[in-house]
Amino acid sequence: MRRSGADEAADCETEHMRHIVTASEAVEIVRPGLRIHAYSPEDAFASASTIAVDGEHHRIHSTHSDRIYLVQSGSGWFEIDGVTKRVGADDVVFLPRETGYSYGGKMNLFLVHAPGFLDGTDVELPAIDES
Repeated sequence: MRRSGADEAADCETEHMRHIVTASEAVEIVRPGLRIHAYSPEDAFASASTIAVDGEHHRIHSTHSDRIYLVQSGSGWFEIDGVTKRVGADDVVFLPRETGYSYGGKMNLFLVHAPGFLDGTDVELPAIDES
């Protein structure tokens, strides 16, 4: 049976809608000093998060994804492989996978994971001894 143009258009719209994740579909994660809203499409070729930082995130690296952080507002710091740099609004931090890092301050971040976040692939690292 031949499908109508309207049926094909509806299928196409449904296919494209799986690439839109609304705020109400985001997963909220609350940790000390962090409030995260995680957005993942069904195919998880990439994922994104908004992060309200009021404190610091412990040192980690990802074994799975590269990460890009955009500082939307506020200020803070990123420590990357033992080097710390101040960041502020509109700064962008690029982190290839397997790169050790931590961050902190009072800022709002937008994070992109590529490929998408995969639970269990963030590895906790010991803090850098700055003495």
